[in-house]
Amino acid sequence: MNYLPKFFKTYAPILAISIVIFVVLESIIAFGVDYLQENDVNSYKQINAHDSSAHIKVVLSNLNHNADIFYHTLIDNPEMIDIMEKASETLDKKELSELRTTLYEMYKKKYRYLKSNNVRQLHFHLKDSVSFLRFHRPSKFGDSLKGVREDIEFVNQSHMPLNCFTEGRVFNGFRNVYPIFKGKKFVGTVEISYLFSALQEELLEMTRSSYLFMVSLDVVGKKVYKNERFRYKQSEFENFDYDVATLHDLMEFRLESLYKINREIAQVAKDKLQKGELFAIKYSNKTLFNGRIILASFVPIKNLENKTVAYVIQYEFGNYLELLLKKSKMITIILSIVALLLSIVLFLILFYYRKKHKEVEYLATHDALTKLYNRHGANALINQKIDEYMRFRRDLSLIFFDIDFFKRVNDTYGHDIGDYVLENIAKIVNKQIRTSDIIARWGGEEFIIVLPETTLSSAEDVAHKLRREIEFHVFYEIDKVTCSFGVVSMQEGDTKESFFKRADDCLYSAKEKGRNCVVSELNLN
Repeated sequence: MNYLPKFFKTYAPILAISIVIFVVLESIIAFGVDYLQENDVNSYKQINAHDSSAHIKVVLSNLNHNADIFYHTLIDNPEMIDIMEKASETLDKKELSELRTTLYEMYKKKYRYLKSNNVRQLHFHLKDSVSFLRFHRPSKFGDSLKGVREDIEFVNQSHMPLNCFTEGRVFNGFRNVYPIFKGKKFVGTVEISYLFSALQEELLEMTRSSYLFMVSLDVVGKKVYKNERFRYKQSEFENFDYDVATLHDLMEFRLESLYKINREIAQVAKDKLQKGELFAIKYSNKTLFNGRIILASFVPIKNLENKTVAYVIQYEFGNYLELLLKKSKMITIILSIVALLLSIVLFLILFYYRKKHKEVEYLATHDALTKLYNRHGANALINQKIDEYMRFRRDLSLIFFDIDFFKRVNDTYGHDIGDYVLENIAKIVNKQIRTSDIIARWGGEEFIIVLPETTLSSAEDVAHKLRREIEFHVFYEIDKVTCSFGVVSMQEGDTKESFFKRADDCLYSAKEKGRNCVVSELNLN
């Protein structure tokens, strides 16, 4: 009976310290698990939102490509151009009516074919942004689209084709607007446009998800005819209306469930929607899908002025998040049982895992020898810069270069010296270019440099400077190392493939001219 009091009295300080340590460790573990879980959840939500955005861009790119094919194969012909030229030069209502009828008869069968391929709008406009013929509403014509269709105004002013999202008098659409020329004379524009339902159909084939589409109420109120606003329905989100054409129960989640989700996340989404951000929200409710986690990803749709005017919302089960949360709960239980030892091991494992993850990511995107980006790592950055050029028309140049007679270096001095040369050339180039430039080892002895906001002339100067720096650098055991350079700049109509092909042609020309020189588009011929 007296043993227990004596035991506690003897070991009270040690017991107290043990209890304090246990409590402290438990607090750290609880905080750490919650913090890491929140970070992981937030990271996954962002990744999911970006994946949703990428899927939409891929589908939209395919539809735009189809529109280009339709325009060049079905729409663009001399008869149409003659009609548009005459319509642009007359004010006679009778003649305009006859021209409109002729144009309608010419394309009505083709329009049916286009509709079967998800094209909703084939719309001809006169050169002053006046509607000439809407195939989806032939009876509506002659109205000015100035102040309503900024895409048409842009093409009228720039005489360049354009694809973007805009709201119209009748329908919203992902527009592909093409200038029409008679010789060098601009005579009007024509658009081939898709509703979101076309994207929705393609997206549903790619992913097991559900999609809703909503447009800013300000845009709808400003642009849509009053008698056409029945095409929109008030959403649960402030200042946004659903596009009624996209509301159907053929998706994984029924509309009733989606509306319930939206009512409960509307307040959480409010600030981000007002800012036009890309984001995702985690949602769960015990009364819906047995409490399973739903991820709602909000993908902004921007207009020509890069302002968010609509949103695509993708809904899908958060299977990975459910696994993540279950894992976190299990870890918390285990850590509570094995407080001290297991907590230390766990933190070491987490630290090691994160470190290894970064190392693996680095190794996957960088060349092990030169520490430059490899082809895989550079491609995502290059695509981003090309996309910025396409959207903002900022200068973008590219330098291809490789080491002259590099095989001879390896054969004569050995691969160790060859590796030494590659490492030093990487260091030389890195010192001479800007931090905003992208340099990558593209092949064995081949390198690329992408120079954003750089003209062809400036890029050529950079190449000349690099050529001199390499030529006069003292390499270990080698008298001289030289490189050949090809320089190009992004041009209207370029694709990534054509951009790189022209750079490769310039590099090949530099080799043909004797190597150790710079060849750009300016002096290719």
